[in-house]
Amino acid sequence: MASANSTKKADGIKPKDPRAVVLLSEIARLASTADRMCFYGPNQGKNSSADEYELHIDLLRELINRIGYSADLALALSGEEQVQGDAEAWLLPPSYTDQARQIHFGEVSHG
Repeated sequence: MASANSTKKADGIKPKDPRAVVLLSEIARLASTADRMCFYGPNQGKNSSADEYELHIDLLRELINRIGYSADLALALSGEEQVQGDAEAWLLPPSYTDQARQIHFGEVSHG
């Protein structure tokens, strides 16, 4: 058993990093919201428009991207390799990241 002054818990886990706790809480909250959205989605074809489905999918994608960014940030804070990268990689549309990549690698089209 670890002493009261120990820097590690008895099971070998380091004391909580407050930032990690915030990120993990955010990941869990967003995942719970996404799960509820899947369960309570558009009316499964009963009086639901294509716009409602599109909005629902867009909102789910936004939640998933925020979950991924939060997890990648937690990995970075832990000194681990990120899965996808920074906020630009997770939160901005693919058209932005494609254009940024083209500019970075000198492949800008002017047409």
